[in-house]
Amino acid sequence: MAGPAPLPCRARSSASTVGRQPDQQSARVDPRPQRADLADHVAVQLCLGRAVDPDLERAAADPLDPGVDAPSAPWATAIVPLLGLERRGSRLYLPGATATIEGADELLAELEATGFTPLKVADAGLARALEQEGRLVRLGGEAVSAAAYERARELLVEDCAAHGEITLARFRDLIGTGRRPAQLLLERFDADGVTRRIGDRRVLRRAAR
Repeated sequence: MAGPAPLPCRARSSASTVGRQPDQQSARVDPRPQRADLADHVAVQLCLGRAVDPDLERAAADPLDPGVDAPSAPWATAIVPLLGLERRGSRLYLPGATATIEGADELLAELEATGFTPLKVADAGLARALEQEGRLVRLGGEAVSAAAYERARELLVEDCAAHGEITLARFRDLIGTGRRPAQLLLERFDADGVTRRIGDRRVLRRAAR
């Protein structure tokens, strides 16, 4: 398959102005048609799983990540917001695009069944891809479903708001698990900026209130 077509916004060489009148040399081309062409170009590259810029060698060949690197060329700031694409970190995706991940449905079903108790995930790439899609939350080498994480967070925030702080023992009782699962969740809440640990208790960070 041929590589992507050259981007349409290349500057002309100074030689192309030879023989032109001054007013012709200073004339500007309306950029809107060029931007529309480029938007189509980028969308096509996403559909094909190829890089949007010839200078970007990394294409979306990974089935766990059906996006492409956002272009870093000077035109990107003006063009990318016009494309109607989803930006997730440094990557661009077609709206609603999700990875086709072998084993995802089985893993998510198991996580749903275990609730607040983390499940060890042997396939780190699978866990990472599902977390990027917002379908699970990793706790070291283990994980819980996104729904379990959010429910645990709600319980934590409600209790902290009512009492001003929370201990590991109190949180363990709230979610009805053993000490270790509660500890893993609390550590993730610390990392996510939900709580701040002070000795053997935790308080809400201002942004989580």
